[in-house]
Amino acid sequence: MISTVTRNFKGSKAADYEDLDANYNSRNPQDIIEMQSPVPVVPDESYTVGAAVNAFGFGKFQVKLSLFTGLCWMADSMEMTILSILSPALHCDWKITQYQQALTTTVVFLGMMISSTFWGVLSDKYGRKQALTVCSVLLFYFALMSSFAPSFGWILFLRGLVGFAIGCVPQSVTLYAEFLPTKQRAKCVVLLDCFWALGACFEVLLALFVMPTLGWKWLLGLSTIPLFAFACACPWLPESARYHVASGQTEQAEATLQKIARDNGKPMLVGRLVMEDGQMSIRGRVRDLLSREYRKTSLLLWTIWFVV
Repeated sequence: MISTVTRNFKGSKAADYEDLDANYNSRNPQDIIEMQSPVPVVPDESYTVGAAVNAFGFGKFQVKLSLFTGLCWMADSMEMTILSILSPALHCDWKITQYQQALTTTVVFLGMMISSTFWGVLSDKYGRKQALTVCSVLLFYFALMSSFAPSFGWILFLRGLVGFAIGCVPQSVTLYAEFLPTKQRAKCVVLLDCFWALGACFEVLLALFVMPTLGWKWLLGLSTIPLFAFACACPWLPESARYHVASGQTEQAEATLQKIARDNGKPMLVGRLVMEDGQMSIRGRVRDLLSREYRKTSLLLWTIWFVV
């Protein structure tokens, strides 16, 4: 016997938050409809993406998405770790100054800073999967071309473009989080740091074997292997169901949810797919970050990231 519960937002804030991860433990007859049916039915014959993801739980679909997202973070970590290896190597081979060594690292982060808003707007307009696909191809291409750079000027230019492409990588975490049930969301997102650490360790080990014999150009080339793997995996990434609903593509969102249900061995919800309560009809406005509702959270998060 399967029951599906709609949230009742009356009561204290603490009770609301507790109910968010309670896996439908309410026993209010108005909130629960029990049926002798293998298919969960929402009382008002409508459901949201969040309700569907929670109903399907954590399963095979999320495991596959974890590996894809982890591969993206591993590749990103390797491109960051290589900065501490590249600058000293260029100092030995091309006799660049300490100022130029610092510039080799700075230009990557400058590219990330410039591109972050661009990739965010692009993802909101065309979808997270599309942005990640373009990002992975550009990141692989520019990182590979860096290994053929004939001069320091070309290194700066190409590594700056690498940083520009890296600015889209956080979209993979956003896409990942949207398909996680509320109860597992925080735990799974934090566990992605394991892939970051794995990428950093792999880059150091690769440098230990490659640098003494083949040099930094081969290291740059071989470090693009995870990027190539992620670029090949992008066609299998799911598009954000929330994006589809927000952009009026309900059928595509339902198809994605059906795939999740099928992979996780759960029955599909019956009813009409609707937008989340309070979801904005206007998407992608940067100024909303400083609106009264989000200003405090935005400033706190910016401060934390700046300090880190």
